[in-house]
Amino acid sequence: MGTVKETRSTSERFSCSVRKGVGVAAHFLNQTILLSSTNITMLPIEILQEFNSCYLKIQAIAQNENWLLLIADKKIDPEAATHLADVLHYLGEAMGCVEEIVEVKLNQES
Repeated sequence: MGTVKETRSTSERFSCSVRKGVGVAAHFLNQTILLSSTNITMLPIEILQEFNSCYLKIQAIAQNENWLLLIADKKIDPEAATHLADVLHYLGEAMGCVEEIVEVKLNQES
């Protein structure tokens, strides 16, 4: 029961941030900046690994039964699913850009 309550609280904060125009992408970008600022000397492969970790966590939320029920029951703005899909899309695009750098670096080293 606590999980449903925590999910509801989290989804309410999520929905509120979207309505205020803060945007989910900005939130995850801020989290990524915070992660990278703790280790300013991150290598491209480390950046890619952090992005991948974030992607997997966000993807798990998007596929979570509680998340899907919140949307299906219209307890949160239905556009929240679209926003979350957008975050995954743009994070995937960013990962693609970093992958190119990692590939070039690996090719130069070999």
